[in-house]
Amino acid sequence: MASNYRRQYLAVSPRGAVYGVPTVLIRVLLHGDVWFELDGIEELAAAFELALSELELSDRQDPLAVVVAKFIIELAKEGERDPDKLCQGALSILRQRRG
Repeated sequence: MASNYRRQYLAVSPRGAVYGVPTVLIRVLLHGDVWFELDGIEELAAAFELALSELELSDRQDPLAVVVAKFIIELAKEGERDPDKLCQGALSILRQRRG
């Protein structure tokens, strides 16, 4: 039985160009040859927003926000997709490195 389901992916070139997906805040922070399904990007963005809320940051250009986003992306590359776990994992790494 054939499926009509078509996977959609985000492609980020080494220079940071983004292909094949609507704009999502965290996509700006993705770099290198990274591929995520659209659902994965939404989960990354949700985790990023949760982390910013927990840190009481509104400036997405704040160096701390950039560091947290990179931690979220690294955890996602390892396979985690749950926004709460991505957020808490990134905040845990941040605490370890700060303390």
